Amino acid sequence: MSKPTVVLIPGAWHSPSHYSSLLKLIETAGYPTRSLRLPSVASSTPHEITATTDVDFVRNKLLLPLIEEGRDIVLINHSYGGLVGGSAAKGLSKIEQQNEGRTGGIVGLIFIAAFLGVEGADLQTMVGGKLDPRIIIDEVSGQTTASIPIDMFYSDVPSSEQAIAAAAVQQHAYSALTTPFPASGWGDSAFDGRRAYIKAANDNIIPPFVQTMMVDKSGVKWELQETQTGHSPFLSQPAILKNIVVELIEAFEKKLI
Repeated sequence: MSKPTVVLIPGAWHSPSHYSSLLKLIETAGYPTRSLRLPSVASSTPHEITATTDVDFVRNKLLLPLIEEGRDIVLINHSYGGLVGGSAAKGLSKIEQQNEGRTGGIVGLIFIAAFLGVEGADLQTMVGGKLDPRIIIDEVSGQTTASIPIDMFYSDVPSSEQAIAAAAVQQHAYSALTTPFPASGWGDSAFDGRRAYIKAANDNIIPPFVQTMMVDKSGVKWELQETQTGHSPFLSQPAILKNIVVELIEAFEKKLI
């Protein structure tokens, strides 16, 4: 049996390059990886971007092509990517796809310091109706800017890498943060025993108690793990995070046998 393909959905303002260290380690462990920048990041037409734009992009450009190839997928979602990936996964579990005559499908979901969305919710509403004051909103351009990314995302990242990571942060379409997401798949019974949440215990942007609250209120059972890191364990502790991710994937794989 071939290894599942690991698909990683970046967070807001982020690109696959931020996750390259983690992805390389996962590939070294034998798992092919895929990741693409979301349409909401560095868009030339930000006013035209909605939450659904990102969801449809992930389904049509990342997930469905792999499923059509007969590949199993483990979907990793970070931060805002949890809302995108969660909705994109709806109906694409391996169990559901087998019922439709396909051999591929999503065999597991992993959320890393990520938002767990419900149908009709948008990010801004989820955080109390107002974005973090460190996020600068330009309603004329339709863009948002993370004003102090090192403090927000990389507080515990080695100093030699902080500036590199911060320089790669790009603008994010405001409308993607204020429009509703479609229904999410993480709560579906097809993912029972196949969903995991990795909490970042020292997160400066999604407080740890908020991560815990989302999991506790989800109404489903999660495999819970924790890193003693800020919001970006893929940069501050990539080897430790890789080990956690690979252990989770191996557990998902055993459920396929």
